[in-house]
Amino acid sequence: MSDIVREMLNSAIRSFSEMDSNLAYQAAEEDDIVDGLYDQVRRELMTYYVEDPKRLASISNLLFASKYLERIGDHAVNVCENVIYMVTGERVHLN
Repeated sequence: MSDIVREMLNSAIRSFSEMDSNLAYQAAEEDDIVDGLYDQVRRELMTYYVEDPKRLASISNLLFASKYLERIGDHAVNVCENVIYMVTGERVHLN
């Protein structure tokens, strides 16, 4: 998940610096994968919590980290939307 988000962010920044709307579209496409991974991680962590509630501190830290990664991906998509607007003048909602 972190590798995909890092690539999304790098591509979003590169699309901005190069004013490349095609790259922005490509970077934003990865958001669905990140969202799916976040849902998977969340479900698995909840299963661990049900099995052993004493692990709440560890589980909640992992849950927060995965949520923050998912949000970084969302912010990268926002950058991509703005790049597309700057290049084409077209408002798109990719999220």
